[in-house]
Amino acid sequence: MLNSVQREAREKILYYLESETRGGCFYLIGGHVSGKTYLLKQLAQEICGSDENILNLNFYVSQKVLQEPNYEKLAKFHSPKFKVLITNGLKELFRDKNNFSETVFRDRIIYLLLIDHLEILYEYDVNFIPLLDSLSVRKGWEKKVILSIPGKVSNQRIYAFGKTSCTIPKFSTQFWTELY
Repeated sequence: MLNSVQREAREKILYYLESETRGGCFYLIGGHVSGKTYLLKQLAQEICGSDENILNLNFYVSQKVLQEPNYEKLAKFHSPKFKVLITNGLKELFRDKNNFSETVFRDRIIYLLLIDHLEILYEYDVNFIPLLDSLSVRKGWEKKVILSIPGKVSNQRIYAFGKTSCTIPKFSTQFWTELY
């Protein structure tokens, strides 16, 4: 059962899903154990009929990077090439329609991608808000992306927990909510 904060977040997400947008993501932001994953699972069940549709981004990116020769050195020394590999993996993820769940939502077909566990993007300083927003812009099909982000919002910036040096530049989307 969702608590009042999660119910409010759910309503904002449903509004985002029914809004006809050019793209852009919905950012579900909150601390560890704030209920982000639970809410994503509830939404996946409600909209897609299964919570199997949630993508673990850390696992997805790791699988892509493991295919690279000498990946241990790239990761260990925070090579700029490692950041490029992550960015290219994200581009590939968003380009392929098969990674999205095709579903009918309020009499319209949408392609939904639910993403959880994206801490690797913090670790390698991938400037992911503008990147993911630009990747989610639809090109012939309506992409809807909901991201669960561990962090706290202040002055239109997301601050990662445990890494005070990691702040995400201002994001300008109206589609976000914070669980606390």
